[in-house]
Amino acid sequence: MTRVLDPMPVMWKPDRPIEVEGRILSDEEAWWFEFTTEFYALTRGEIDDEWLAALTATLYQRNGDANPKWSAGVVYELLQMQIGDSAADEQHMSPWTPSRH
Repeated sequence: MTRVLDPMPVMWKPDRPIEVEGRILSDEEAWWFEFTTEFYALTRGEIDDEWLAALTATLYQRNGDANPKWSAGVVYELLQMQIGDSAADEQHMSPWTPSRH
């Protein structure tokens, strides 16, 4: 049996250009912007900037073709499971949905 390889993943691109301080962001910068903005929203800003930068750099290298808001939600949920294993019994956690920034 011959195995057909999946085509190379298409790099994520924003639906429309993202402008910050009068400058249009590159696709990579837009991914970082969308990911970190979503992660800040999910954590209500209670996140270490250096840790988030390291996380973003690592994820972008391996996951730059995925939607950054979706990626932020997946990471957030995984961390909530890790942190909240005992707390999950005490309170119901609502499912994550991407925010609209």
